[in-house]
Amino acid sequence: MQLQAALHLPSLITRAAAATPSAAATALLALRGGSSVGPFRAGPISLNVKLLGPSGCVFLNAAAGIMYSMSLVGLDPSLPDPTLKYWQTPQTATSKAILQYFALALIWINAFMVYAMLRLQAPAAELLKFQSFGWFSILALLFYQANRFNFTAQQDTLGIMLTLLLLTTYLGFAP
Repeated sequence: MQLQAALHLPSLITRAAAATPSAAATALLALRGGSSVGPFRAGPISLNVKLLGPSGCVFLNAAAGIMYSMSLVGLDPSLPDPTLKYWQTPQTATSKAILQYFALALIWINAFMVYAMLRLQAPAAELLKFQSFGWFSILALLFYQANRFNFTAQQDTLGIMLTLLLLTTYLGFAP
């Protein structure tokens, strides 16, 4: 019963909001289990996510968005028909036009994120919070469509999206 009272979410949030920043961070760490991420090691390669930092992640997101946009409009030589890859149907004039609009929107939102950080002095961590909700909604839609319309969600696409979701969430929300 005492543990249940200590972990009661509304009171934990209230206590964290009223406390000093270090006590608030401690309360949030208790809420999420107190774990940390990284460094990741795979043989001789080591990646410390904290070294990337929020600003680096905004740039990484922008680069990934531009590369993804290029593949959607057919500028990736290894992917001549993006509609066939992502939805298992050949590309039509309509699907090509839709992907071009989507790719252009993707370029603009990523360019705006970098512009907001560099010129408008928007905090990178706040931009990543916004971006993490974007990645979450995109993944939710992808899973829904794959289930509803019986197409195969590509493993490389899922891997990149999940990685960016985890990075943006961790670097945007971690204390």
